[in-house]
Amino acid sequence: MKMSHQRKLGHSQLCNMSETLTTTDWEDVFHYDNVSECYDSFIAHFMNILDTHAPVRKITIPYNLQGDYLVPWMNPGLMTLSHIV
Repeated sequence: MKMSHQRKLGHSQLCNMSETLTTTDWEDVFHYDNVSECYDSFIAHFMNILDTHAPVRKITIPYNLQGDYLVPWMNPGLMTLSHIV
């Protein structure tokens, strides 16, 4: 079995996240003189909200002894894109 990481964001979590994004005080994002620092501040705020509403979860992807994945939609190309291999 190989491990992967994913977020699950359903409709109710999306609605709650939207409300949180709307009510969050974003003022400190604009207090920097440097665009890179503003961006870093925004990403930190956004990721904190995202982690609250859609935390990263580990999932297990089953495969057989020959290394073939037991789920039809999983293939080596997708695994490479997911940084699992």
